[in-house]
Amino acid sequence: MILTLVDVAECIAATGIADRSHIYVGRMPDKKPCSIGIYNLDRQQVQNTVGGRTNSSYRIKPVSILVHWNKSSKDTELKAAAVYDAVAVLRNAQAGGNRILFTDMHTDTPVDVGMDDGMVYEMVIEADFYYERKD
Repeated sequence: MILTLVDVAECIAATGIADRSHIYVGRMPDKKPCSIGIYNLDRQQVQNTVGGRTNSSYRIKPVSILVHWNKSSKDTELKAAAVYDAVAVLRNAQAGGNRILFTDMHTDTPVDVGMDDGMVYEMVIEADFYYERKD
């Protein structure tokens, strides 16, 4: 069973950092303020396991998290930091029938990507979700 973006969204919502109704998967229709978008990270993940994939006990889900918050750079930075911290400490979390073992953050902090066309500040968090392999 693979870990899906919906599973990641549910896991983030379970941390209490944001209401699930404000966490979008794959796209953000109308880009409402105070929303979080969960996307597949566009890169291939190389899994170096001795004996090949069949001998691996885990899989990796590369994810990009967009924190699309409000017109205050400070509020957006604080919310993005809170989301980052919540994701960074995930250990043995359940998500969609999968057990997330841990996350590997790609940067030390969320990355500021400026404002969208509506002048809402955005920050991006990239992480690899390591989860227990079941197939």
